[in-house]
Amino acid sequence: MTYAMPTDFPVDSVGISTVLFDSVAVDTLPGIPHFISEAEADSLRAASDTAVVESVVPVLGSEVGVPPLALNANYTHGSGMSVLFLALGCAAGLLAPRLVSAVKAYRTELWSVRKRANVFDEEASVNPVVGLFLMVMFVVFGGIVLYNLSSVPHCTSFIGVAATMALLACYYLFRLSAYWLLGFTFGSPSQRSRWVGGFLAAQAYTSILLAVPAILLVYCPQWHKALIITSLSIYFAFRLIFVAKGFRIFFTKYSYSLYFILYLCSIEIIPVLALYRLSTLLPGWIR
Repeated sequence: MTYAMPTDFPVDSVGISTVLFDSVAVDTLPGIPHFISEAEADSLRAASDTAVVESVVPVLGSEVGVPPLALNANYTHGSGMSVLFLALGCAAGLLAPRLVSAVKAYRTELWSVRKRANVFDEEASVNPVVGLFLMVMFVVFGGIVLYNLSSVPHCTSFIGVAATMALLACYYLFRLSAYWLLGFTFGSPSQRSRWVGGFLAAQAYTSILLAVPAILLVYCPQWHKALIITSLSIYFAFRLIFVAKGFRIFFTKYSYSLYFILYLCSIEIIPVLALYRLSTLLPGWIR
């Protein structure tokens, strides 16, 4: 194809011919000028039609589509964990005034070993609903930490973390029952009440402080190591405070040293190791 202007085209008064530009401007098929022969124009039209047809021929397989791929099991993909966090947040908002009162009441229970409170102390009993809510918080956030304790799970699932929460709930009830039974056997009703109250207070403060690192463990697993260290520091700090309170309540004679060591081994150490071991085996059992 050539765009050279024929020599027989007329020119205007100043010697400039605009036929070429006018012809191209009114062309119905861009790229085919009027000044070429009919055979050449037909050849260009045929080539243009072929190019258009080839451009719209679908690539093999494009009309079939790509089969959907399932996402890896993860508790952030489903709605279970989000609904659980939303329910806890709504409940915390509804119980906010009573939660503040419970935190103040537990502050005294956490450390005090006095038989009677000072007359000037602003102490109130904890509402049972609030106490139950704080237990649930400990089970949920503590269960998330326990689920991620050893390492970031390769295949996380809401069923797996829910099973770990159930395991932690059993452990919580075991400790509560053990403290009540030991207090009933070796102490007075007042000592038992202060000891169990100290346990509930320690767990309540632990549940509140574990909320942030537990949620971050779900949505920011890249911070796993720092969040686990923070969570364990919170848990064992309040655990030591509770053990210290029990020591102040019951250790009144040096002859009780053997009983105290047995208590530490049977209630505070061995069950924790068993809990950790079961939590590592649990994902394999529920697959």
